[in-house]
Amino acid sequence: MLEAVFSFRGRLNRLQYFLGNVGLFVGVIVLVIVGAVTVGAQLRASGGAPSLATLGPIALLALILVPPLFWISFSLQARRFRDIGWDPVLMVPGWIGVLVIDELVAKGVPALSLSHGQHTLFGVLFNLAMAGCLLFWPGKGEDPAPPLLQRPPSTWTPPPPEPAPAPRPVMPAPSYGAAPAAPRFGRRGLPG
Repeated sequence: MLEAVFSFRGRLNRLQYFLGNVGLFVGVIVLVIVGAVTVGAQLRASGGAPSLATLGPIALLALILVPPLFWISFSLQARRFRDIGWDPVLMVPGWIGVLVIDELVAKGVPALSLSHGQHTLFGVLFNLAMAGCLLFWPGKGEDPAPPLLQRPPSTWTPPPPEPAPAPRPVMPAPSYGAAPAAPRFGRRGLPG
């Protein structure tokens, strides 16, 4: 089970990658909420002044949980890159390298940064392009069209044709000039 989350082997299709990222996001949000509630409770108990004793457990928890979260994120990206057909050994470090260079340019040339030396427009667009590729680029084993738009192959075979109906027996035509038939038994057969 843990191999599915932490392993860099194998491939992930688009849906598996998306659901993996949703699970990772929900896990991070839960951790942030738990940390915020804990810090808020400790701040109320200490009279509102943050101290090392207040923030120490939260910082320790962050130091313990942040590396596995990054590992899981890189694992998802590497397996998705492999499914697309790109080499994850080149793509993941390359992506990180572009983001580091973008941060250095944003801090070194504040006129190019979008918000207080954080990112440049190139870095934001590059990040969006890479995330879009991971989410929407079809993998090597996938069909280009989603399965909902494709018609599944038919396994239905038509029934064999029905045999032609047997010819109906032909009744002889009545003859009007013939002799009357012999009387029969029963009510209609009696003269009278």
